[in-house]
Amino acid sequence: MINVTIDWDEEDRIKQYTFVTPGGISNEYYWYDNEVQRMIKRRVASGSGNSISNETLYPSQYYSVYIDDTSDEIIMRTKNVYVGNQRVVSVLNPDEQTRYEYYYHTDHLGSTTYLTDRDGKLKEHIEYTPWGEGWIEQSQSFPTDYLPYKFTGKELDATGLYYYGARYYDPRISMWLSADPALGRYLEGDERGNGGIYNMRNLNLYMYSFANPIRYTDPDGLSTWTDKEGNVQRVITDDYDWSIYRYKGDTKTGPYNYGNKDMWEKVGETKYIDAFVSPDTGSVSYSKVHFGVSKDQEMYDLNVEASKMSPVEVAIKSFPQQYFDVKQKWMAYHGYLFEGKYLTGRELGNVLAGMNAAALGIDFGTFQRLAGLLNFDFRDPIKSIMQMHAPMWGEIGYQYFRSKYGYDLCK
Repeated sequence: MINVTIDWDEEDRIKQYTFVTPGGISNEYYWYDNEVQRMIKRRVASGSGNSISNETLYPSQYYSVYIDDTSDEIIMRTKNVYVGNQRVVSVLNPDEQTRYEYYYHTDHLGSTTYLTDRDGKLKEHIEYTPWGEGWIEQSQSFPTDYLPYKFTGKELDATGLYYYGARYYDPRISMWLSADPALGRYLEGDERGNGGIYNMRNLNLYMYSFANPIRYTDPDGLSTWTDKEGNVQRVITDDYDWSIYRYKGDTKTGPYNYGNKDMWEKVGETKYIDAFVSPDTGSVSYSKVHFGVSKDQEMYDLNVEASKMSPVEVAIKSFPQQYFDVKQKWMAYHGYLFEGKYLTGRELGNVLAGMNAAALGIDFGTFQRLAGLLNFDFRDPIKSIMQMHAPMWGEIGYQYFRSKYGYDLCK
């Protein structure tokens, strides 16, 4: 017999999940940021003479760190690589000298069905019931604990629950464990609509994927909605969509009917899921998208100029409000095209910094250490160095992944 106890916080999020079996007891604890994204997961389990105590840290969607509480040492780092919004490969680093690559082969829902290594050797094969329970599971010896992405590409916890961002899903009962946090947008009179109270499926707040799991998934992405001239009106935080939608009407002040798809046209996609979300405050920055305006030529021209300078000169000209600080002249949260995707001026500044480092032949690790020191303003170098750890070295994931993208473009 299994006994389960769930504790919830004031935001209707699970903070502790306890399950007791004849063989022992297991607890999982969760901590979240102000945007309901899980930042830390801690597992403590004991029974049959064995005990487990570990933590998983989530600096961003791209990176996870696994720590053994007993030794307080990092036992694994996992970097996730995406094409669009689909995870395609996870890179595992148990230490700085060892690297494993595992590639995801998914079905139409994004569920992992086959997992192979870099040589194409099959490591795992999974088939699911329509609601996400494992039906057939075949695996060889490899670190499965660090590759938990299964049904629809979501993380499967030791509790048997899938973490979807705003809620936890139990495939064994085919339902969410908490009510839909987007309830307000389904009711009559709301701008988005979705049929409101006249769509009976909206009234079941625990139903998964409108009771059609073969066709639909429940989302957790960020789509951007603008008026006709590109002024950002809304960023929807739970629709698993990187798209930018432009209103076809003439109004600048609304109301905007987000549920009437005939009034909107897709005009592009953001490169990163949180393009118009401030990494400092976590809040949406309502700025502007410059449709069709490409910064490709200007970015590469600046990169060529940097390649002809000394590293010291480039560093000085990369300081805030200096020559290479493009967010000053392009506006931090105005969006432009670069390599076919929309990025903000702030993002392009990080991308350009990585491009310039590559053009100068600077190792990315060295560049990232310098970026970390700059993030601390060099005010207390000793304290800064003590707080700097690989791979971000004192910076944040927002900067790291954008600069790495730029670096890889030009290396």
